[in-house]
Amino acid sequence: MVSAPFTMASRSITMRLMTPVVLMLLLAVFMEIVSISTRERIVSAYDAIERSRTLQLDLMELRSLSRSLQRDALNLAIEPEASERRIIRDKFVHRLSDMRARLAALERSPGFDRGADDRRYLAGQHKVVERLAAVVAASERGNRQRALAMFRADVRPVERAASTAADTLIAGQERAVDALRAEADSIERRELAVGIGAALLLLASSIAATQMIIRRSVVSPLLDIEEAMTRLAAGDAAGITPHAGREDEIGAMARAIEVFRTAAIERQALETERSAMIARQMRAQLDEERRLRQQDEAEAARSRQLGDSAAALEARAGVAVDRLRVSSRNLLDAAAAMKTRAIAARTNLVDVGDAVSRAATGATDIAAATDQFMTVLGTAGDRTRSCADLSAAAAGQTAELAERMRRVQDDAARVGTVIDIIGGIAKQTSMLALNAGIEAARAGPAGHSFAVVAQEVKALAAQTARSTGEIADQIGAMQRASVQAGHSLDEMGATIAAVARYAQDLADAISEQATQGRIISHNVSSAANDLDLIATRIDSVAVIAADNGHQAEALDDDAKAIDADAGTIDGALTAFFAGLHATRGDARPSGPTYVERSVG
Repeated sequence: MVSAPFTMASRSITMRLMTPVVLMLLLAVFMEIVSISTRERIVSAYDAIERSRTLQLDLMELRSLSRSLQRDALNLAIEPEASERRIIRDKFVHRLSDMRARLAALERSPGFDRGADDRRYLAGQHKVVERLAAVVAASERGNRQRALAMFRADVRPVERAASTAADTLIAGQERAVDALRAEADSIERRELAVGIGAALLLLASSIAATQMIIRRSVVSPLLDIEEAMTRLAAGDAAGITPHAGREDEIGAMARAIEVFRTAAIERQALETERSAMIARQMRAQLDEERRLRQQDEAEAARSRQLGDSAAALEARAGVAVDRLRVSSRNLLDAAAAMKTRAIAARTNLVDVGDAVSRAATGATDIAAATDQFMTVLGTAGDRTRSCADLSAAAAGQTAELAERMRRVQDDAARVGTVIDIIGGIAKQTSMLALNAGIEAARAGPAGHSFAVVAQEVKALAAQTARSTGEIADQIGAMQRASVQAGHSLDEMGATIAAVARYAQDLADAISEQATQGRIISHNVSSAANDLDLIATRIDSVAVIAADNGHQAEALDDDAKAIDADAGTIDGALTAFFAGLHATRGDARPSGPTYVERSVG
């Protein structure tokens, strides 16, 4: 099959399908233009940030350089060594030239807007530089005191004002950097939001345009053509094929379907005419054959119907009577077996009821004994837990008493220290009294009264020394006793704590046993209740078994009656079919015509 050439009609569909691509390209170009503009703004913002940061660093370096110059000027004013002063002066000269160069560069800097704060800062820095140079000149002339006075009176106030202005400018530059960074971040966020929005718009518009164009140019016409082909396949050739007037592939497809529709209409007309003629001929022939066949069949049907009905009735009646007799015999056997089983079940249920009653009585006694044991066990657990609590409290009190004994030991140690100090004072007092006695002896009669007082002081000092020695001995004995008592209390506390732990473990074990005992008691009580319920149900089942025995006896009587009725029906049917065969003239024996049946 040769494909059709590429015409303007087919090119129109291609151009329609290319429309979404063109829209996407246009939106992409627009987004790129917006992105270029935004990137330029971001670059400008970051350039401004860099300029502000550079200006801030220059201001910080100028502040550091100014402080170095102040140190050099002060060192020149106080340094006595000439060699050191030459080194410091060289540093000062180098830093001074660097300071002036940096100030000149700062004045020419494009980021320095020369506002009121900027002018005040520059003026202050120039003034600091000039006055520092004057201080250094005074130091070089040997007038150090004047240099120090100039430093304190002229340099420091101006330097503080310049430092304040520098701090203000640095803080302002920091705020400007933060503001510019915030603006750059805002621009980036807006660019991201615009990019995302534009991308979403591009995607949505391209999808919408593609769907609209494909639906209107391709999908809708194809659906119309598909519907027309479906109707044509179903045999509906009415109407015209849609979109047959289009000059593209869809129009060619519609025109091809129109050819098939025209051929289908012509074929349907021919088939309809031929089918009508054949149907008329067949109906006439079938009517004649049906009339003859019905006449023959009516005669044969009447003769067969009576014989078939009689034979069927005879066979079915024989089978039914046989089944009735078999069922009556089976019913007799089942009634006898049911009666025997009902008697045996009633006897067994009576025995089981007695055994369940004894088991229920035993379970009730066990439940009562278990409840009493659980009561005693619970009381023991509570008392054991109380003992554990008391032991724990005693252990805590013992620990507190041991702590107090340790504090007594510390107090005794401090008192011993004080006693040692008092003993030392007593010894020094005795020495002073001895010296006073010697001086009084040198003084002669005039120092006699002073010698008596010195002797009394010496006696008191000796007595004080003896008393402090006795107190020290008693305090030492008390410390040893308190140490021994503390050790005894620690051992007693450990023992009481161990007793408390053992009592707590015993109480926990008793509680666990009590819990298990309660579970056992509950299960035994439940078993006793269940046994009582089983005994009650067994009595009910025994009554039902007795009723089943009575029902089995009644069933046995009914089965015997059914067997007698089956014999009566058999005799009546035998007489009926014998008379029927005699009237039809059949060569059959006068006895029963159905097969002899064996019952059992």
